Amino acid sequence: MLLSIPVAGEDKHSGSDSDQEFNASSFILEHIADSHEWHILTKKNGDHMSIYLPVILYTKESGLSIFSSRKLAHGHEYKGFRIANEGKHEGRIVKTDAEAI
Repeated sequence: MLLSIPVAGEDKHSGSDSDQEFNASSFILEHIADSHEWHILTKKNGDHMSIYLPVILYTKESGLSIFSSRKLAHGHEYKGFRIANEGKHEGRIVKTDAEAI
């Protein structure tokens, strides 16, 4: 079902320079690869319903850490980790006391 998503404005016969066809699975995987939650729906009042994914991290200093990505949502820090808002690690989980894991 996900592979049959129509793409608005795409026309095979448009005469564009690119001969590559749209690859839906590649597009979807690139879109969700660094996602920490699955958005399910938006209610009429604007509230979002999401499933927060598990985070599994290992560092030499603290060993294995397993927790819900909800702990990091909306700019929060948890057990010395946060989601970077900018820079080359934007959208990825980083240590708060270092540039990256």
